[in-house]
Amino acid sequence: MIRVCRIGLFLLLITGGGLLVSGDVLKLDDVIAAVCSQSDSVQGLHENIKKSKQQIREQYANALPVISGEIFAGRAYGQGMASGFGGGGSSGIPDSMNVTFGMLQGLLSQTFANMYKSDDAPVYSAALSISQPIYTFGKIGTAVKVANYYDSATRLSVERSIQNLQLAGLDLYYGLYLADMALSVQQGSVARLQDQSEYLTRNFSLGSGSKAQILSTNADLEQLKSDIMASKQSLKTLKKRLGMMMGRERTDSIELDTAGALIRSFMGTMPTFDDALKTAIENRSDLKSLDYMRKANDGGVKIYKAMYYPSIAATAKVGTGGKEFENLFDPDYRTWQVGVGLQWTMFDGFANSAKARQYQSDSRKLTITRNMLLKALAIEIDAALTSCETADSAVVASEAALAAMKEVYQLTYDNFKQGSGQFTDLQLAEERLRQCEFAIVSAKCTKIRTRAVLLVAMGKTIIPVEGK
Repeated sequence: MIRVCRIGLFLLLITGGGLLVSGDVLKLDDVIAAVCSQSDSVQGLHENIKKSKQQIREQYANALPVISGEIFAGRAYGQGMASGFGGGGSSGIPDSMNVTFGMLQGLLSQTFANMYKSDDAPVYSAALSISQPIYTFGKIGTAVKVANYYDSATRLSVERSIQNLQLAGLDLYYGLYLADMALSVQQGSVARLQDQSEYLTRNFSLGSGSKAQILSTNADLEQLKSDIMASKQSLKTLKKRLGMMMGRERTDSIELDTAGALIRSFMGTMPTFDDALKTAIENRSDLKSLDYMRKANDGGVKIYKAMYYPSIAATAKVGTGGKEFENLFDPDYRTWQVGVGLQWTMFDGFANSAKARQYQSDSRKLTITRNMLLKALAIEIDAALTSCETADSAVVASEAALAAMKEVYQLTYDNFKQGSGQFTDLQLAEERLRQCEFAIVSAKCTKIRTRAVLLVAMGKTIIPVEGK
């Protein structure tokens, strides 16, 4: 009776009754939501989006005025840098004499001569400059478009990465679930072997059976106990990996809410190959990302070709300067200039032209990559649909095998108790029942995963997550 209750409890677990858990209990939706919002991988993806936004801001800044300040102290050489005449004895006019026209003419000649005499002298200057682009032949506007294309491509790439992260989270969830169920299967086998060992021991004490059968059963029981210890350690490792992927600190206290885990369905009617492929082409964000990357590279071609056209800008500059430091603060020494300027590259060894051709090559490579991805996508969709069909057949076969094996085990066990069965047959039946119990769980998990893989291949999320 105890054996029947143990087996019945185990069967209740694998048919959706759920595991008795305590502590941190997680559903599949909880796991995927955490993976898509708290994992380190998602945090890195969010940083990529922030970076692309700043690249747009950087390009917009090129259309705004640039304000710069300048302070200079040093020596300069050139015309007009010669020392001028000062007062007193340096003027060349004796104090005791009256100024005559000839003396004044000589003084003025010397002064103007110094203005065109080349010499070096200390120079101090301070200035504030403003430059505002007026027309750049499309360089700035195209750069803004390119930055937006990169931003769109980044967002689509992040979207695709999140879909793959969802699939990885599902794999870890069901991997942990299977490890837990494998442990339950092993514990169920222990219960059956213990029942066998007790029965054989009683028979041997009454003078029937053989001690070899008892020893063989006990050996299998000890081996199973060793396997259970290894399974528990593997279970702890999987829990830590799941916690890490969910962005948590290292912990093995995670438990799964497995009620209904084996009857989870991510889609209703299976699509045909043509419908699935059409949906994938319309939804796959990696295909859309390649399109935006190609547009960005085409924009790069336009920018580098435009480098050979002039850029027109308005400029203004105001400041002070002189040969003495005090001149910096003297309004009489102020200077200013306002105007419009043109600047362009006359010859650069065809560097910009070569750069434009590099972008053209990258654009063509992206077109080739997209065509390759379309071909691979058809193969991926076909393989996913085939896997779904195979998984459906495997579930049906596993259910039939489990039902048959339970009956075989029960008949073999009853025959052995009545003295008409072989002990080796009972051992084999127990081993095959254990395999069938785990096979049905594994087949159902595989069926669920094949649907998830098909969804991801079609460019859809497995479970909708808020904000994604």
